[in-house]
Amino acid sequence: MPQVLFRPQAWRDIFEPAAYLEGQSGFELADRFIDAVRETARILERMPLIGAPCRFDRPELRDIRILQVTGFERWLIFYQPVEKGIEVVRVLHGARDLKSIFE
Repeated sequence: MPQVLFRPQAWRDIFEPAAYLEGQSGFELADRFIDAVRETARILERMPLIGAPCRFDRPELRDIRILQVTGFERWLIFYQPVEKGIEVVRVLHGARDLKSIFE
């Protein structure tokens, strides 16, 4: 059965903005963000190749794919298909300098 694995940095990427959203708009928005990330990851678990391949210079990042978080389209899940599902590498806002983060 497929599974979703989250790297520790991916969890930080999820909970830091959730804490900010909670402070700005309350628990509901923060919970919706976390739920949206989890639901998007479950979709990827079942269909790991629906995300677009990323083009990074580092060879260890050659299998990284990207998909927008459902309902939070400015947020992106970076993940790798693995033998038993997917591994979420990062969850980042699209306005960030993504190239410098991954290079």
